[in-house]
Amino acid sequence: MKRIGGYALATAMVLLLAGVAGNYWYYYDAINMQQQSFAEKRALLKSHIQVFLPAQAKDNGTERYPAVVFLHGCGGLSEDTVPRAEAATALGYVAVVVDSLTPRGISWQDNCDGRALQGPERVGDLLIALDYARQLPQVNAAELYIIGYSHGAWTALEALAFNSTLPPGLTDSPGQHLDGVQAIVAWYPYCGFAAGFPDGWDKDIPVLMLLAEKDLITDPAPCQELALAQRTAGKAITMITYPGVSHGFDVNAEWVKIYDPDTARQALAQQFMFIAQPRG
Repeated sequence: MKRIGGYALATAMVLLLAGVAGNYWYYYDAINMQQQSFAEKRALLKSHIQVFLPAQAKDNGTERYPAVVFLHGCGGLSEDTVPRAEAATALGYVAVVVDSLTPRGISWQDNCDGRALQGPERVGDLLIALDYARQLPQVNAAELYIIGYSHGAWTALEALAFNSTLPPGLTDSPGQHLDGVQAIVAWYPYCGFAAGFPDGWDKDIPVLMLLAEKDLITDPAPCQELALAQRTAGKAITMITYPGVSHGFDVNAEWVKIYDPDTARQALAQQFMFIAQPRG
């Protein structure tokens, strides 16, 4: 019996190690990310950053406007990217949109599976986009906002945790990080296992979480627990969970079968009311 038990234990250990090794190789690119300097990452992304100006900014060379940095979901840029940016410009914001997948040649499948460019690493892209926005002549660098969707929302929340330290994959930075950021809106973010903020964050930037009650892709429960804990800790965090809708409820595209126009309009209004709030 001892020998049988020993064999069983050894077999279990082999299977366990095989599983660990298999997971390691499956997530190899995410684990062994490329190390880049700020200048190298900026050069990689620069031609994949789009800027949308409000109409009044095109005719005025002196006035400065608030800017919104948009972070797409794991599927990359899509049909809803331009409408979202235009909605911001219609309200007087400069919209800055960064494509994180195309310059790296990453497929949406690998990104959505977590095999490449997870949220913590993508914080470097956000820092590049913020730095890019600050240098635009039309932008007031003291009025920056971040709006992230799903994977992009995960990235935005990770940025709060990495505010005073370098995110993975980035070897240096100018040090500004989230300077000038007045608020963050996170649409159905990922807050589960492997997220780098299990205990929240110290940086006190107002956050609005827009969650979907029936979300089967990014479970809202960990985000709800995090929001409650952060609120108890005195952080400025607002959470809205929309009943009966699922992940991507705001995406009006042919391939999306869960679009809810009424809830999408409500959430969009909540978003812009939130970022428009006066802040000292």
